[in-house]
This record gives sequence, C-alpha cells and structure tokens, in this order.
Amino acid sequence: MTGILSSDFALLFFYVSMGFMATHELDAIQRREWRLLFLGAPLDEVTAFRLFTVLHVPLFAWIIWAASSPTFQTGFSLFAVIHAGVHWLVRRHPRNEMNNPFSWFLIGGAALCGAVYLLVTI
Repeated sequence: MTGILSSDFALLFFYVSMGFMATHELDAIQRREWRLLFLGAPLDEVTAFRLFTVLHVPLFAWIIWAASSPTFQTGFSLFAVIHAGVHWLVRRHPRNEMNNPFSWFLIGGAALCGAVYLLVTI
C-alpha cells in the first residue's frame, strides 16, 4: 500500500491498539495487576489499588496528547508487542490474575494491531 491509504490503514490499527490497551487497563484494575507491579512494596490492597489507578490519569493524558506523533505511534505499537511478551513471561506467576481468554484477547489484540501498524509503516 502506498500514499494516503496506507497511512489511514496504519492509523486505524494504531488507534484500535490504543483501544485494546486502554480496555486491558480496565481489566488490569479488576484483576489487581498492581500485585505484579508493586511486588515487595509495603502497600495494602486499597493503597495499591488507588496508586495503580490514579497513575493512569497522567499516563492516559500523555498518551492522548502524544497520539498524533508518528514517532509516538511507532513507540506505542512496539510497546504493545513487547507488553504482550512480558505478560507471556509472567503468565504462570501466582499473583497473575490475567491468565484467562478475555484478558489475553485484550493483550493480544493490542499486540496484533501494534504489529500490523509497524508492518505497514516500516
């Protein structure tokens, strides 16, 4: 593909990857992903939940602000692929509650769309 068609096609996959990733973060809150991220941190469940959740405010603000940058789009798409690999590595961790088909659909969807974006743009 060349020209505007490939650009629009790539952007579609970038934005769908963002949608999958944002929805994955909703799932991550329900499934207490902070138990993996804050391993060993002296935080009770309520504090860890609040910290994990509130840290997404500046994260999402930055993602939305930067989303129009082709450099950011490439980096985010690469992150989506690497992120799936990290989840694969911790899939058997006893504190991992995202080892179910729905969670993997969200993680894998973000990675697949990110990979398509990278293949079309690189």
